[in-house]
Amino acid sequence: MRKLFVLLALAAVMSFAADFPLLERFDDAEHLKGQLLEGASIAPDAGVEKGALCAIGDGKPNRTIYSVDLPVEGGKQYALALNYHTEKLANYAFRVDVVYKGSGKPESFNMIASSWRWMHRTYEITAPEGAKGATVRLRLVGAPVGSRLLVDFLRMAPMVNGIAKGIHITDFETAFDGWRFDRHLIFDHFMPGPGGSVVNEWKEAKVGEAFFQAKGNGAPMQYALYIDNIKVTGNCNYIFEAWYKATKDFINNANGMLIFFYKDAKGTAIG
Repeated sequence: MRKLFVLLALAAVMSFAADFPLLERFDDAEHLKGQLLEGASIAPDAGVEKGALCAIGDGKPNRTIYSVDLPVEGGKQYALALNYHTEKLANYAFRVDVVYKGSGKPESFNMIASSWRWMHRTYEITAPEGAKGATVRLRLVGAPVGSRLLVDFLRMAPMVNGIAKGIHITDFETAFDGWRFDRHLIFDHFMPGPGGSVVNEWKEAKVGEAFFQAKGNGAPMQYALYIDNIKVTGNCNYIFEAWYKATKDFINNANGMLIFFYKDAKGTAIG
């Protein structure tokens, strides 16, 4: 199975595992499934929708900012997903570790810097035979003083027939109505970029009561909307369809592009 990237733009320590499947919204400290560590906090209005985990860099070489225990089983497949945003962080200064209990080597996922938009990432893992649970840790590695990391919608769920409910989407349809992440799974895969926004104006919408709008900013390459991590099958045909309307300044086809990036299950580019 492959993933498709589309460019259009505890509170208290707990001795038992968190609810599973995991959905950590980071809206407030009271409802956390895991623990905030080493100076991490909740930023109430900084998230994709509401709150987000916030960690400020302090120059330490290794710092765990969040941890949650999960009841994974050896030999089974799981999907891990999150949204994140960085400021003044270098590539790979933020990483996610999955540490298995009882058996197996830890797995680590290094994140690239993302200073100008939220990023959505999904990873598929198989718990090693003999594993009796796992701990997911978010870490900063040499983050410079004053840098900032935001994390939202951390998820982990078992995969059944290659799909993790609540994480994977294999197709989608939206009129951009009700642009709230709790109301539709696909919205945490949509990452607006520079000039991109959702407009709630039914008189101007082709379908429904809202539409996505991209305003040009003069940049030689402006990605107004990314749709991240749509799960596809290799060597299969897919159809992408959308209505669009342009102003008179949108003079030719070169002013708009739809670009597809393909990656394998480990996030490695393959095309």
